[in-house]
Amino acid sequence: MRRRLTAALVGTLVAGAAAAAPAHAKDGSTRFGDNTVSIGAVAYAPKWAITVDVTYSCEPPQSKGWEPHLGVVWRLADKRDSNVRSPRGGAQVNFPQLTCDKKPHTVKVNAPAGWPEDSLPFGKGDPVQVTALLSPPEGAPLAEIVKVSTL
Repeated sequence: MRRRLTAALVGTLVAGAAAAAPAHAKDGSTRFGDNTVSIGAVAYAPKWAITVDVTYSCEPPQSKGWEPHLGVVWRLADKRDSNVRSPRGGAQVNFPQLTCDKKPHTVKVNAPAGWPEDSLPFGKGDPVQVTALLSPPEGAPLAEIVKVSTL
């Protein structure tokens, strides 16, 4: 009897852990539940920035303080990025600007370089690695994707 009960408990825990783990989509993104994120067009923007079209969907927040935000970070995707002075940047879209109703929505994010005056030049034709994350203010990402694109 104990063995059956133990086996049933272990089976339940394993099934629960598998359900709680983020899933991997065909595009390489990770997602947790109805929270998804994907990267569309990536383009050079004047004044040391890039623009990124991000499509996301998120579940309505269950409690105050657990509202998700959308973060976009980028770096050069070539040998220059090994240099500390290479341009890197990012931007964040906070919860009030996101629509969390489990349906897909697209937002254009302008992600400036963090230290433009101290960076090596970059522009059209340069490869960049862009990461988009949908996550609560503190905690692991609910959805994440990485894409390498040419400006």
